[in-house]
Amino acid sequence: MKYKMLVTDVDDTLLTDDHEITKENREAIMELQKNGVRFVLASGRPTEAITGIAKELELSKYGGFVAGYNGGEILEMSSGSMLDRKGLTREELLEIYDKSKNIDLKYITYKDNFVLGKEKDIFVDEELKITNFEYLEFKDLQDVEFDMLIKCMLVGKPEIVLETRNMLEPLFDGRIALTISKPIFLEFINKDASKGNAVRTIAAKLGISLEEVAAIGDSYNDISMLEIAGFSGTVENGNNAAKETAMFISSSNNNSGLARFVEEMKKQ
Repeated sequence: MKYKMLVTDVDDTLLTDDHEITKENREAIMELQKNGVRFVLASGRPTEAITGIAKELELSKYGGFVAGYNGGEILEMSSGSMLDRKGLTREELLEIYDKSKNIDLKYITYKDNFVLGKEKDIFVDEELKITNFEYLEFKDLQDVEFDMLIKCMLVGKPEIVLETRNMLEPLFDGRIALTISKPIFLEFINKDASKGNAVRTIAAKLGISLEEVAAIGDSYNDISMLEIAGFSGTVENGNNAAKETAMFISSSNNNSGLARFVEEMKKQ
């Protein structure tokens, strides 16, 4: 096969809306791995919230990788070693927190498998459901002890998320990267962290060219890897930005879009 590595987004791409892996997707992934294709899970989720899926798909056995926090962390499953870790400094996290105080979105960050925030709402609850992390409330972020954390998010109504990204991005002037993973999640990560850069790092380690990489996703945070992959796809439920970038539009995440993408990948 022409492609030696397959990278997939997790939520709304690999998983159905019920957070399940379809039989067709599972079979497609296992067949590729058994034939020597390396498999990578690339997600905005914290790394610890992806490793369960990685174990289910036997990534340790077949030399797979997990890129969590939109590429902020890269975990080699076979060795359990962290290949890369890029985060935000205390000063950067506090700056984002201060700039968000008068915006109608909730600020959350992550520490020791907890989601930290000032107050909960239905959008924070959605992230708790996805990560299966517990929630810790703080009165002020200044009171929380940390030097570096991998990312923070502002969560809320999609129209406010988009408006806020457009407002804040110029203020950070490239010092901090902003991306939207789900319409309700505005993510802030290290300026050098992205799914695309994670793909570059993993491919280089394995001696695989980017032309030999296939990648599929559904949203803004997937575009950096779709742009560099030799073959790229999005699911039918993907947003317009992802669809405009991808070479192939597959069926939806609820209809085994990943498996359809693999079929197309084999034809290339």
